[in-house]
Amino acid sequence: MFGLKQKKLVGSLINEKEQLKNQVMELQTALANTTDENQQIFGNMLQKTERCLYLTELNEFWLRSSVSVGNIRGEMAELATTLVQHRDTFQSSQQLWT
Repeated sequence: MFGLKQKKLVGSLINEKEQLKNQVMELQTALANTTDENQQIFGNMLQKTERCLYLTELNEFWLRSSVSVGNIRGEMAELATTLVQHRDTFQSSQQLWT
């Protein structure tokens, strides 16, 4: 009777050991899959970060160039006004000589 209890106990412990081995293998597989997913996510995040930095630089360049274009337009308007004034002065002086 004592031997039968021990055999049942050993059998149940062997079954529990196999179940635990299976759980460990499942957890190792899940860990490996999660690690792979994390590496993919990190790679995607790195690419998106680089793209974001590139677009930020491009946006800053666009804004600076817009300001420069505005400044150039303002200077051209001033020069056009000066040119018109000189033309009018020149035409007035030509009329004095004719």
